[in-house]
Amino acid sequence: MKSLFNFLVSKGQTGALILALVVIAIFLGSVFSGLSGAGYDMSTDLNKLPAEAKSAISFFNPGLMLTVALVALAALSAIFFGIGGLFKFPKSSRKALIAIALLAVIFFVFYSMSSTDFAAGSKMTTLIQKYDLSDGVVKFISGGINVTIVMALASMALMVIFEIKNAFN
Repeated sequence: MKSLFNFLVSKGQTGALILALVVIAIFLGSVFSGLSGAGYDMSTDLNKLPAEAKSAISFFNPGLMLTVALVALAALSAIFFGIGGLFKFPKSSRKALIAIALLAVIFFVFYSMSSTDFAAGSKMTTLIQKYDLSDGVVKFISGGINVTIVMALASMALMVIFEIKNAFN
């Protein structure tokens, strides 16, 4: 495990760059060959095509699939190494665990406060019916939006407070 760490420290960024360039090359190759194979050129506005022609376009798929796979790999790696770090350094992880618990409590408070009752004919009622959302999903979305707003306002307030504090130091 130590040798893998040393390898990634010394060659990890180069490997990530090469992998990204390979994915970009595959994506561009499939797009250029797909466009010319379908009889289009680079100046064709694909948005103006009829719906049946748009559904036949699949030359973007390899690049999109590779990108999704790399994002999934990055997320799994972050989770795996993050959990590994919690067990490897439990004392220094205490602040992170407290922050995660605090964020979960704040989310639970906003989730509990979220309402699912909206005026008949309102935009929210229309969207809920259109996408067939359950009350739990509506409360989850509302709680998430409220937590995001509160955290953004708190971070802006802390930036202003610390800048004012630094101005007097």
